[in-house]
Amino acid sequence: MDPFIVLYEDTLQAGPLMQKQLFQFLRYADDVSHLERAGNVFTEKTSRKKEHSRPFCENEDVDCELIQAGLLDQYPCLYKQLLDESGRAWSVPMLPNGTIDIRGDCIPLRPLDERGHALRDISELYRLPL
Repeated sequence: MDPFIVLYEDTLQAGPLMQKQLFQFLRYADDVSHLERAGNVFTEKTSRKKEHSRPFCENEDVDCELIQAGLLDQYPCLYKQLLDESGRAWSVPMLPNGTIDIRGDCIPLRPLDERGHALRDISELYRLPL
């Protein structure tokens, strides 16, 4: 059986679709009442709130220029993610030789949708940037 991949960004962007796919994976798909009773299983039920809810660089306590300068040369994947405000998921950072490394580069992943791309495949996560 293939693993069921849940990326945090996918739960934010396509939570209901992720939940539907998860329930199908767990074989609850035939009983719709499970979906109705569950609500959104990816919604955090906590009293703790995010410190930053706006785009990261728009927060007063974030020195974005300093962070960008620190990431630009050494961490291209993190640099791209910092500038991207879409909330999309990204591949695993990899060096040109295929080694997984936080100093590597990455590519944005195709968003999940009901029309043909409703599940993540492990090969998406481990693709070398072009």
